[in-house]
Amino acid sequence: MRDHGYTRDPAAEKALESGTPDALIKLLSEDLTHGITARLQHALSKKAATKEPATQADVQPARERVNAELEFIGYVELRIQYGVLRGMTCRP
Repeated sequence: MRDHGYTRDPAAEKALESGTPDALIKLLSEDLTHGITARLQHALSKKAATKEPATQADVQPARERVNAELEFIGYVELRIQYGVLRGMTCRP
């Protein structure tokens, strides 16, 4: 089997061997749940900071808040873009 530059995942190979996607779906679901939850919690932990700093002391916390929010949004949007959160069409 050619690897086409992709990292091979034993869970995907096991799904092919067993004929059932259950373990693979569980693995992907757990990974996605962890990724979303961790990033959301991190963003929410920065929410106390203002988005519009009024003093020099407010600048760093504001940057951290915006960065955490963008990281969360980017993580979710990237997965949507690549079809993880919406149905993917099968392409041979």
